Amino acid sequence: MKSFIINTTTHNYFLFIFILGFIYFSCESPQLLSVEGPEDIRPIILLTKDLNNQTGKIKCLISVTIKDKDGQNVTIANCNIYVNDSLMSLPDWSLFGAKRYYYKSTIPVVTNSLYTFKIIFSDGEIYEAWIRTPAVDILSMTIPEKHKRNTALNVQWLPKDYMYPQKIIVQYWNIEDGFSSDDQVIQGIPYPYIGEYTLNKAFLRYTNKSDEVLEETRIVLVSETTGELDKNFLDGGSVKSQFRIYQNLEVY
Repeated sequence: MKSFIINTTTHNYFLFIFILGFIYFSCESPQLLSVEGPEDIRPIILLTKDLNNQTGKIKCLISVTIKDKDGQNVTIANCNIYVNDSLMSLPDWSLFGAKRYYYKSTIPVVTNSLYTFKIIFSDGEIYEAWIRTPAVDILSMTIPEKHKRNTALNVQWLPKDYMYPQKIIVQYWNIEDGFSSDDQVIQGIPYPYIGEYTLNKAFLRYTNKSDEVLEETRIVLVSETTGELDKNFLDGGSVKSQFRIYQNLEVY
């Protein structure tokens, strides 16, 4: 009898976990969409090249997020997406492990280059998008490692160019997400050819969300271009390319 109780309890435990997993997966996963053409979707295409100013490490990512008319993430049934004739990886929305709701490619993102996208539906119809990346890549940024709170911050960069970068982003670290777009401010750079920008002291706030992380502020310079989508897609889609250089900063 004792053995039966243990087995029953174990069975109920795994059944409970399975139900929770099923509910979570059903709620979180994007729907699988069967479409006849592009009029039911809006692609959000983003090409990024991130340069860590402190380590020199570079990371490139090309993502295509597909949204329906209600703005929900969807996966198109039997659809392939190519960038410069390279097949992109399908979204990965498995029950276990990290989830990725976008098509992905890690081919290099380089300056002043044309990238073309082909979205091929199950019937073989092809719809395209294209973009040319920024002509100038910011190679270095000069800011201190520590900065006094409530004091304006001078940010400098090289090379200087009349068009790039167009904006500066200040992100704030938190325990749940690290640095993310959920907690940030964006400032336009009106005269990029000067090669410097003074950031308002109001954005350099002191936080101490973790004793283990001292650099809780991130400064990001962004050079951006936009491209074109096939006119047959739903309105609201976009094609953007961003070169970003960033450095973390301790505000004390």
